[in-house]
Amino acid sequence: MLGSALIFIGGAVAIGVGAAVIGLGGTKYFRILGISIIVLAVLSYFIGPLRIIASAVLAGGVMWKGFEILSTLAAEGKGDPDWQPTRERALLGIVLGGVGLVVNAIWLTIILLGIVL
Repeated sequence: MLGSALIFIGGAVAIGVGAAVIGLGGTKYFRILGISIIVLAVLSYFIGPLRIIASAVLAGGVMWKGFEILSTLAAEGKGDPDWQPTRERALLGIVLGGVGLVVNAIWLTIILLGIVL
């Protein structure tokens, strides 16, 4: 959620967040998510509201990964000692990603109403 909020500051921050996602993730999923954020951040220099879309992409990506982790945990069972902390982190990511998406939807609605009215 912090990454989603920081993207609102500007395109340069969004590029940094995208690069961090690529660097910290290490899988194809995180590379695609990070590149998507970076591309939207660069385009936001020309079309400002794309910053909100970049933030929503990050929040949605966190939620998606949280759901994937929960489905993996459901298939594996509760025998692992790290099961509960991992489940709690996944649920937290889902909740905070959802909050980020709601905030982004509100901002996008306000901007669209400002354009139309």
